[in-house]
Amino acid sequence: MGVYNPFAELPNSCALCESREKCDLYRQNVGRSVYRHNDCPLVEVKPHGRLIDADAILNESGNYIELYGHDKLYHETILKNAPTVIEAEGEK
Repeated sequence: MGVYNPFAELPNSCALCESREKCDLYRQNVGRSVYRHNDCPLVEVKPHGRLIDADAILNESGNYIELYGHDKLYHETILKNAPTVIEAEGEK
């Protein structure tokens, strides 16, 4: 599971990273670098609105069809074209 810390800033180097003790790259002596490693898993999260679980809505869309008369394609189109703020766990 990932951790989101809205108060942390993205470090410029592995040596300055607060997560270095848990980082495999740092343990492989990459951490002595004055730059961030290309494979660094940290990402900047830009200011955004509410984060939702779009997959859960798509899975429940059958209920919306029955209740509101919208078809599944309506929901799929809106959700699949929405901008991704944070990728799903395990995806790049």
